[in-house]
Amino acid sequence: MSDHKLVRDIGEYLSTCVGILTIAHPVKTLIETQFSGMAEDISLNSRGLATATIFGGLAYLLNKGREHSRQHFNVLPTDPERRQQTHDMLYFATVDFVLNPLFYLAAGNRNLKEIALGTLGGIIFGFFAGGPMGYCTDAYKDLFGIQPTPRLPKFIQRQRPAVKKLIAATTLSTSLTLMWGVYQYKVHGYDQATHPTLHSQKPLSDLPQPIILSQPESKPLEERVQNK
Repeated sequence: MSDHKLVRDIGEYLSTCVGILTIAHPVKTLIETQFSGMAEDISLNSRGLATATIFGGLAYLLNKGREHSRQHFNVLPTDPERRQQTHDMLYFATVDFVLNPLFYLAAGNRNLKEIALGTLGGIIFGFFAGGPMGYCTDAYKDLFGIQPTPRLPKFIQRQRPAVKKLIAATTLSTSLTLMWGVYQYKVHGYDQATHPTLHSQKPLSDLPQPIILSQPESKPLEERVQNK
């Protein structure tokens, strides 16, 4: 294997990893914390596990499975965008149906309702986000100079390599920012809306202080006897 092919294969693999996670992380974080009601630590474990498995080899299997599926159903890169999007929607929905319960169990979740809701949300996610996820994967391969795709807008295809890499970095940064925003809303926004009393209690110093009435000073017993 030549060094050029090795670099190309590594670049294709990393592009696939980043393309999948760019869409998956912010959307699945939203599903887990808001739809299925998972605690943020369980969701973070799930996202961390997903990142590790994607970079650890799962992305290769997903990419090869997608390629074989496209070949089996005769979906070509030059086909209309709707046909390519439909294929990826069904492909990733099937993948989420199989993998989501395993991820949640490995992340430490034993609540069957949360696992079922998270898996259902994952299937819905795979169906609606599968198309953008496949598109994003192909786009990153082009932006990183690995494999050109006609799916990108013409004005992006004509950009210099440095500009394309900047577009890729900006897209990834936006995804991570959205994911962070969802967790911030879970901790500071959602919890405050559902448990307002926990966040509206005034400090003790702001509470009204009790009024203590002063008692009249009593005279000594001898003085009272003399006055009589």
